[in-house]
Amino acid sequence: MKTFTLTMLAAAGALSIACSDNSQVDIGTSGSIVSDYAANWDGYAEAHTFADGSDRVRLTLDHNGHGTIEVGDSAALPPPTNPDVGYPAEGWTFTSNSILAQLRPGFRYPVYDTRVETRRLRFGADFHELFAAWCALQTPHCQNCVAYPMDEPYYGCAHRPADGVGLIDPDGQNCMAIDDATGQTVAIDCVKQMLCDQPPPCSCIPSPRLCECSATSCAIPPVPGSDYPVKVDGALEEEGTRLVGTLVINDGTRSTVRLTRH
Repeated sequence: MKTFTLTMLAAAGALSIACSDNSQVDIGTSGSIVSDYAANWDGYAEAHTFADGSDRVRLTLDHNGHGTIEVGDSAALPPPTNPDVGYPAEGWTFTSNSILAQLRPGFRYPVYDTRVETRRLRFGADFHELFAAWCALQTPHCQNCVAYPMDEPYYGCAHRPADGVGLIDPDGQNCMAIDDATGQTVAIDCVKQMLCDQPPPCSCIPSPRLCECSATSCAIPPVPGSDYPVKVDGALEEEGTRLVGTLVINDGTRSTVRLTRH
């Protein structure tokens, strides 16, 4: 994914002229239009740490408001390659599905719906994006075509859980599923079962699963309207060198972010 950088170049002659008439370069500090926020921003979430123990937050925006937001200080996650193993393979707990909605270190989340309202920058992001490539690798499984043939077919990215509700083992070990076509119980990677069968916390009703599947393919669910599950609202301070705002995730997480322009 590209990183957008605001770079300013001046030829020696132009620089000389600028110095002679005491003119100044306007980097855009009024905060009234999106391009005023175009920069690489780096800072932290106040009194908050992400999954890798870091509080770092990075935001990159171009003049049109396109860019990414990244949390933590971890190396980039490798892309998913194995559809039979959950992604990322490590760093999960199995006591609550709220961890699904948290922004994951090592991934640059695209930002959407960037706009300025009353000199406040607002944009959204979607935690589902982390799983987009993994969902696309999945083979859809009909979970009720044999067991409940009179119902409308329902497809998921895994066989239906053996206990009918989701995770079996809170320690993430020895998870099982039922192959609807054969009725046989089969072993399944516990992270995959969590990702396929646990709907993440969501303000929308009904809460979508992480991967939505048809008879032929799986993908992350579309965002309803502009109701992105991750929201940022911030304003420029100190003549445009600082961006201070709030990071909100619909699992209930809310933190103040303080970023410096680079």
